[in-house]
Amino acid sequence: MQGRPRNRPALRGLALCILAAALSLTTPPGGNAGGRLENAAPSMEALAARVIEAMVQEDSQTLRGLALSEEGFRQYVWPELPVSDTRTNVSFDYVWKEVAYRSTMWMNRLTKDLSGRNVKLVRVLHRGKAFRYRSHCAWSDMMVVLSDESGQEREYPLFGTLIEMDRRFKVYSYAPYD
Repeated sequence: MQGRPRNRPALRGLALCILAAALSLTTPPGGNAGGRLENAAPSMEALAARVIEAMVQEDSQTLRGLALSEEGFRQYVWPELPVSDTRTNVSFDYVWKEVAYRSTMWMNRLTKDLSGRNVKLVRVLHRGKAFRYRSHCAWSDMMVVLSDESGQEREYPLFGTLIEMDRRFKVYSYAPYD
């Protein structure tokens, strides 16, 4: 006669491990599932949809929140970049200001292009390299295919680079990767 799983400690432990793993994969809407990046999306497509909606609505606060913050860059990205080596004599402030300035300018330009338009995300395309670091991956040269009011599809440079960390995505920079 077989015992019930609740009477078997090994099976109970396995069930708890499976439950914990399943719960770690679920995320509340707009949440970060305990990940290190605040306001990150569960997929590139989900991030793109949120960015498009914010651009159409000219919501710069949401757009800034979907992008990597200075603190996130300092804490997670900067230490792993080759340029952060003190022998390069390049400061964090210099690199961050360049990234932030270019990203903000490009974000404003894209928002102006999409403001008030009736566009729909068709798919996200990755045309560049994936730069893998210890704690994250930077996906460069990102494009999206948008469908406009007439149903015509067009590739669009919605963001230049995405960051993936803890299986969650944020905009690394709205500007195209150089």
